[in-house]
Amino acid sequence: MIALILSIIACDLFNNNDDDSHDVNISLGDWKLIGSFQDKFAYKLVVHESDLFACAGRDGIWRLNIESTNPTWDYAGLADTSGVYPPLWTVTDIDIYEDTLLAACFYIRPEAVDTTIGVWRSNDYGESWMPSDYGIPQPDYEFWKFSSTWGVKRSPHNPSEVVAVGLSQYPFISHDGGYTWHTESEWFNGNNSRMYVSWHPRIAGEVWIHGQGAIFSPIVYKSTDYGIDWHGFHVELGGDTPIHSIQFDAKNNEMIYFSSEFGIIRSNDSGNELLNNSTQELSWIIEFDYGADNFGGLVTHPIHENILFFGLNTKLYWSTDAGNSFHIINSPEDSYIYSLVFSEGSDKIITQTSKGFYFIDIYDN
Repeated sequence: MIALILSIIACDLFNNNDDDSHDVNISLGDWKLIGSFQDKFAYKLVVHESDLFACAGRDGIWRLNIESTNPTWDYAGLADTSGVYPPLWTVTDIDIYEDTLLAACFYIRPEAVDTTIGVWRSNDYGESWMPSDYGIPQPDYEFWKFSSTWGVKRSPHNPSEVVAVGLSQYPFISHDGGYTWHTESEWFNGNNSRMYVSWHPRIAGEVWIHGQGAIFSPIVYKSTDYGIDWHGFHVELGGDTPIHSIQFDAKNNEMIYFSSEFGIIRSNDSGNELLNNSTQELSWIIEFDYGADNFGGLVTHPIHENILFFGLNTKLYWSTDAGNSFHIINSPEDSYIYSLVFSEGSDKIITQTSKGFYFIDIYDN
């Protein structure tokens, strides 16, 4: 038990008289310490049932049972043990379906080019791993064509459909659960850098790819047919930053949130403002001080509409009216918030901070 909530501050950041959202009253408990991660850092957090998975870059994948009375991290494989710096590879994303894990592996050093495996697979919940990137082109010594991926996610509606993306000019698509891969189409605007995959939780076939292009500008693509056709391009937000996260409202299919180092955008028409690059129509629910603020992740409530949470520096913000106003609480021990994820039962938010992993209970009033 660490750090009681010190303050709750209601902040009116926006007042939209046309908003017809229905407020849901929630309250937050106290921060509770799960444990430290020693000298490791999680690039991605994923919850599966009672287990929290952390993609820790060169340190591989780690797993922790968040419902245990004495939770400890268990190593689940794929660490780079070469000892060189920068590392040969980093694990940046994981997809979990029953006991099957798919891991995205991003290769950094040129000497790793002959052994790159873009997607790894475990059929026994991380006890053993095998390459699972058949069809992803092997390197031709052009850096953007490495068998190297940053994000991998399967459809919540059809687990056979999986999308992986990395440095290539095109996404990789699998129709057999990640065993074999192919490409459907090339990107519209050259190569890409850090890229992420987000499936719409309720619209079958809708998948988004977002992140940062090779020239470091924000980039967004959308497909409505499981990745066959794509629409999108580089987005003008005023500088170089990835679109870190795309989050979907729990009930309103057209309400989508996009986060970057510049702030958070709310779309009320399925993201068409960004896809059409209509920057004058973008609805910023909050803007950050680029280069000074530390953005710590964005999540929407999986059950209740209009509720979102995000971390900024040493504060946790949450809104019950789709971002028109916010409440703010202090982070545990005034630590910096790095990432957020909901528990499986949607009654807890788990966060990685500069002083360890914590969770906070969420109550419906």
